[in-house]
Amino acid sequence: MKKKKKKKKKKKKKRMKKKKKKKKKKKKEEKKKEKKKEEEEVEEGRRGRRRRKKRRRRRRRRRRRRRRRRNYDNDDNDNDNFFHLLATRWCC
Repeated sequence: MKKKKKKKKKKKKKRMKKKKKKKKKKKKEEKKKEKKKEEEEVEEGRRGRRRRKKRRRRRRRRRRRRRRRRNYDNDDNDNDNFFHLLATRWCC
């Protein structure tokens, strides 16, 4: 009787471990600045947050308008289109 051949076991591939990022140590001055900022934010409270929100909204609106202006094709002199754009605050 013939001897049965043993099956070879497949070796598992080792996966590389993800390296952890080291946190930078903050310098004393940076810590002080951060603390000051936090204190100011607490003092501002809700009103400051609202102001910031409004500023962000304004900035976004401005950016959108600029983008629209850039996309407008001056070569196509379609007067109706031009006046429509003027009417929809395109000029502001």
